Amino acid sequence: KKIKELHLRRVANVSVVGITNSKDIFIEMPHDDVIVDADSKILLVGTHKGIKMAKDLLDKTIKPEELKFV
Repeated sequence: KKIKELHLRRVANVSVVGITNSKDIFIEMPHDDVIVDADSKILLVGTHKGIKMAKDLLDKTIKPEELKFV
């Protein structure tokens, strides 16, 4: 998925400030069109609560209730 399809800012109030992709390349301040796959590592900024919520959302394999409105 693309970063913008994750809706992390809207749902969890966090921002993606970096991604390490599956080829172990770090992308700082990635654009919304950057693809995130299962092997990507995402660096987030936000509150503890927001980061925990984002982690919980990213760990789910089905669309969570919080994203049904998006």
